[in-house]
Amino acid sequence: MEPRTSILILVLAATSAHAAPSIRSLGVLNGPPPNGGWTNSVSSDGRTISGYGNTTIPPSGLPVTLGAVVRLTPLLDGNYTSLLPLSSINSFNTYGFAYASSNVFAGRATVGTSSNSSGISHATLWDSNNARIDLVPLDQSTYSAAFDITPDGHYVVGTIGISPVRWTMSPSITITNLSRDIYYSASAYGISADGRVAVGRASFQSNPNTHAVRWRDNGLPESLGFLTGAVSASAVAVADSGSTVVGWNQNIANSTFFRAFLWHPLRGLLELAAANPGVSCQAICVSTSDSLIGGYDQPLDNTSRRAIIWNRPNHPRLLADILSGLGVDLTGWSLSSLRGISADGTVLSGL
Repeated sequence: MEPRTSILILVLAATSAHAAPSIRSLGVLNGPPPNGGWTNSVSSDGRTISGYGNTTIPPSGLPVTLGAVVRLTPLLDGNYTSLLPLSSINSFNTYGFAYASSNVFAGRATVGTSSNSSGISHATLWDSNNARIDLVPLDQSTYSAAFDITPDGHYVVGTIGISPVRWTMSPSITITNLSRDIYYSASAYGISADGRVAVGRASFQSNPNTHAVRWRDNGLPESLGFLTGAVSASAVAVADSGSTVVGWNQNIANSTFFRAFLWHPLRGLLELAAANPGVSCQAICVSTSDSLIGGYDQPLDNTSRRAIIWNRPNHPRLLADILSGLGVDLTGWSLSSLRGISADGTVLSGL
């Protein structure tokens, strides 16, 4: 059996005190092969999965890979509905990504990108009725993207051009540019539950290297520092509390070698150990309680990635080993990346 590596998957670690851990495919979009996709995140309440699916459709006899933003939501019995492609700016080219969703109680808003007729990606929000809300004017010729949304749906962070921004969604949509003191470029990738802390990457006037940064209350970006031997870094996610930040550092000597990190205001910058010495790894997501961090590792020869989870900096474990130890049958599965963790750590998503 071929490993299932190009499909959306959902791992249910435990949905109740009596539920057995399980793993399931979320399916693929309809259309001729190759089709597949991946998940980008799971909402804090574990009830909405956001991601991307693709299929090859041959207009005029020429194969063109198109993408569709997808969102999955659960029925009352806990089963998930089929993939729901979200509306795009241009009905012919449905290219787009869904990066994050708010909780169900907040109306289940999903943010990401959708391309216009010129192929330029625009920051987009989709509401629970699949209505598209454009976060930038459609005639804007600059790339933009929305990467994260607070559980209550009130704040969104992302990028417009080379500037990190925060959108406030009510009572009307307003945009705050976070790029003060930025030298070259920056982007905001994650936001805390209260919207007061945003994290991402930035280059400073005083130091043009790319830094992992956080913004507090829309203030100046604060560099989180570098691990020894690193030349660039990026913060990718922040816990709902706004305290723990995770991401990656890139080595000076080897640009393909990444090292995962955790940053906390009381503990500073800590390296997250790889499952095996000398293996590249990145941290991508963190649970609300800061107790679980997810990502992947990959040998330097760029062979298959492996989904990894940390419950403390020096205790990395392969997700496949954890699930196998819990009795989950992984025959035919290849778990390559852990990309989303619900607030309580019971729902995981990835590919």
